[in-house]
Amino acid sequence: MTNKPNLVLIFTDQQRADTMGYAGDPVARTQNIDGLAAEGVVFRRCCATSPVCMATRTSFISGKHVNDHGVWAIADPELRHGPSHVRNIRDAGYCTAVVGKTHLWPHGGGHTRDHIDEMHDYGYTNVMEMTGPVESDSND
Repeated sequence: MTNKPNLVLIFTDQQRADTMGYAGDPVARTQNIDGLAAEGVVFRRCCATSPVCMATRTSFISGKHVNDHGVWAIADPELRHGPSHVRNIRDAGYCTAVVGKTHLWPHGGGHTRDHIDEMHDYGYTNVMEMTGPVESDSND
């Protein structure tokens, strides 16, 4: 048994910070994320390093600004050999996973399952990608 806390990072694209119930949106029904926000840490003053999602994800994984890493598509093989916060967390004894729409490859670059070795190089132990729009509506 480990005494390490669970780490869950929810990283959304194209979503304004105020579009969740915990952030004051009077219409959004986000009870699950509201519960996580109430029990965890919410980063309220974050901004993307780039208007391009792939470049922002590279910045997040590497800890570098776009002008420092120069990667406009995360599939750049040079990133795999550079810093990776995901790899650091994995190497500290955590099981790492990415679930959802990763969109880490340039258009036409294939599905994440076609790049599983690269995902492991980044530090992800488990990878489950879903593509296309995914949403749900529940009254629960």
